[in-house]
Amino acid sequence: MTILWLASFPKSGNTWARALLANYLTGGDKPVALNTLPQLAVADSQLWPYEKAAGRKLPDASLKDIMPLKPRAHALLAGKPDALIFAKTHSALTLFDGVATITPAVTAGAIYILRNPLDVTLSYADHYGLTHAQTVEAMASPHLMTKGRADRAPEFLGDWSAHVRGWMRAPGLKRLMLRYEDMQTDTAASLTRILTFLEQQVDPDRVARAVRHSSFETLQGQEALTGFRERSRNQKRFFRAGTAGQWRENLAPELVARTVQAHRDVMSEYGYLDSDGNPV
Repeated sequence: MTILWLASFPKSGNTWARALLANYLTGGDKPVALNTLPQLAVADSQLWPYEKAAGRKLPDASLKDIMPLKPRAHALLAGKPDALIFAKTHSALTLFDGVATITPAVTAGAIYILRNPLDVTLSYADHYGLTHAQTVEAMASPHLMTKGRADRAPEFLGDWSAHVRGWMRAPGLKRLMLRYEDMQTDTAASLTRILTFLEQQVDPDRVARAVRHSSFETLQGQEALTGFRERSRNQKRFFRAGTAGQWRENLAPELVARTVQAHRDVMSEYGYLDSDGNPV
């Protein structure tokens, strides 16, 4: 078992977690270059392992094309049996067409980043070029998936609640869950939890430096200078706001109510609703 998954629903803080980890492991006096983050964590949506598993090119492949290739592709991502590889994924952890979206045989564990779906709605809409209403509907759809591209494999997402439940309730999965909001409240403590989970030695000075080098202002400044390859063509910038609670000013009340109605149980379970069922 050699893959440690860095998992999240899209636009939930996966990039920030990778930046924190990369800056700690590198331990440099300057921030890790933003566009080198893929070197820390290979992406499950990269097309090359599926093409290698298939023995042919797979331009614009569908999920039905990709799923039978998952076990072999994930084994290729895992590489050497004695190495631990970080891999980024937005995939749900479930079965699709009878095949596991995340291959258990090569999985060592997962770090799952959870974010309030009300704030996810704003970032998801910006990234994919959707209206807020379209995004609320998409995030409640059990059929939600990303499309394949010339260099990207599609990913099955499912609805937000099922995504969270799949990763948090998978039997036998060694996992660490971090809430995006808690990462903002005490970033150093969150990074320390990641390092402890990975059984890494924790150096407080190095943690503090990694937190500085991964601040929103630093990441936004790097993007302004060099661009960021993960920015979509729909976005003016990838690092858009960087604070929790943006939904209060930017999401219409009826869309807040629809989101709560769709995801009430999971939002309550993870502290996004108060005892009366109101968003917090």
